[in-house]
Amino acid sequence: MRKLLTWLFVIVILVVAVIVAAPFLLPASFVKDQVQTLAGQALGRELRIDGDLDYTLWPPLTLHAGKVALANREGEGERDMLAFEQLDLQVDALAYLDGRVDVAVLRLVQPVAHLSIDENGVANWDFGDGDGDG
Repeated sequence: MRKLLTWLFVIVILVVAVIVAAPFLLPASFVKDQVQTLAGQALGRELRIDGDLDYTLWPPLTLHAGKVALANREGEGERDMLAFEQLDLQVDALAYLDGRVDVAVLRLVQPVAHLSIDENGVANWDFGDGDGDG
């Protein structure tokens, strides 16, 4: 029993060490590229983070990004659909490990939205059925 408790203690310490060390091991530029790629795939549009990105893994999973822009739909022109001077996001890390994204905080600083409806009645904020075909 004592050996089992020792191993559990060691595992807990290792998990905490990984969580604390991860921001030093995963450079912000890597996380920035991943966020841009995954969000772009999910939304079916380019997401750009032109400013700095900071993140923490625990608690909670937090992302601070500067100068964020979401491109407009193809054919809607060069102007971005959404732009923010800063975006702050906190998600439930345990839910994320379960495959869900539960947003606890979403703060947009100086948001600018260019919303439009084309001649066919399709809004540029229509992202399709959520499979990245927006």
